[in-house]
Amino acid sequence: MPSRRVFVIAGAAIAGVAFLLLFSSSISSVLALGGVAGANTAATTVQSSSGTVYLTPRDSAAAIASAKGQPLSEMNIANNGLVLLRGARVTDISGTTLTVTMAWGGTDFIWKVHTLYNTKYFTAQGEKGSLADIRTGDVITVSGALSENGAQPAVEAVFVRE
Repeated sequence: MPSRRVFVIAGAAIAGVAFLLLFSSSISSVLALGGVAGANTAATTVQSSSGTVYLTPRDSAAAIASAKGQPLSEMNIANNGLVLLRGARVTDISGTTLTVTMAWGGTDFIWKVHTLYNTKYFTAQGEKGSLADIRTGDVITVSGALSENGAQPAVEAVFVRE
């Protein structure tokens, strides 16, 4: 009859082989996905709004960087009336009032941006600018206060940045 020691050694050997098989299959799936860019990026799937599935965040970032057509859009209205519009495209300039449009899916949000005597302007490089620097077609960021005049949403601009 084999001793207890033989059973322990055989059990350890079987467990070791099972562990190696399991570990090697997970390594091969990571390599099939394009390698490991970081410890927590292996086997991550990212689904874009267009329905495309990317296997790693690196692939998703590359696809986003290559899509230059539409700027990143952000619209925030705080409960105290502060407004942030990021990625707004200037569609009209009339005196000191800008009309900006933000596309979200199939919907266009049109805002009136009222600039005042104390509105501060900045260029894309962060330097001081003016209303004269803004042209139709520019993509701007606006922050200010929600204005309650008119049928369209409007903001009284404190800062405008190209």
